[in-house]
Amino acid sequence: MGYIKMSIIDGYDLVKKADKLVTTHQFKDASIVYNEASEFFQLQIGKTSNKEINSALEILVDTYKQRSLELSNLNNVKKSLQIQRPSSNGGGNNNNISTSLANARGKQGSLEIENDLDPFKKFSLQMYNLLKLPKLKVNINRDDNEKDSTDIKVKLSGKSVEELEYEVQSLKQILINCNENLQIYENFYQNLSKNFNNHLNNLQFEINQQNLQKIKDYDSNVEKLTKENNQMIQQIKKLKQRWDELVESAKRRRSIDENS
Repeated sequence: MGYIKMSIIDGYDLVKKADKLVTTHQFKDASIVYNEASEFFQLQIGKTSNKEINSALEILVDTYKQRSLELSNLNNVKKSLQIQRPSSNGGGNNNNISTSLANARGKQGSLEIENDLDPFKKFSLQMYNLLKLPKLKVNINRDDNEKDSTDIKVKLSGKSVEELEYEVQSLKQILINCNENLQIYENFYQNLSKNFNNHLNNLQFEINQQNLQKIKDYDSNVEKLTKENNQMIQQIKKLKQRWDELVESAKRRRSIDENS
């Protein structure tokens, strides 16, 4: 009986160690120690013929095994809160955006328009649409091998007044078109800057909201486990009290047997 009592005390020392780890949110280590305590109590079953003691040990085995599993699951939740931040390197950012756009495309190369709640995918789609270049009034920087019906052909011959007048009119038209193109680009980049900031702010807001919800869920789990931990502490006190009563009862029976 004395050997069993010392073994039980060693088991409770493991439990106290695990309880202390829980208070500092070291859930992974606490889960391991609770599992060690469960296995330790398992080894003590059958070392005494007292049915009540063996029954109490079985309760301890199940209790701390379950506790170990709960903390292991909570530790996995804690890991999921670690968010990978985008790289500050320019090339890395381009690769990330390209990868996101590639993932957003379907098999035929067209973008999938979905009501996806993932903020990064939504941001990638918005950037893809935002970066589409506007259609210009006329193409004045075309390749020599390409033909465009909107191009204005200018032949600088200078052989006659009529030809010079035509050249002047053509150059004026090109100048007008260039001004219109310039205005289109200015409007495009103003719109790009404004909408990019809006989309970026929305992305940051949605990420913050997701993080707040995860933290809220995490704190809720911690509060739940802390409450369960306090209940288990009270249960342990009752079991220890019952254990002491059994030990005293055994001592009395032994004393009676020796006296008789």
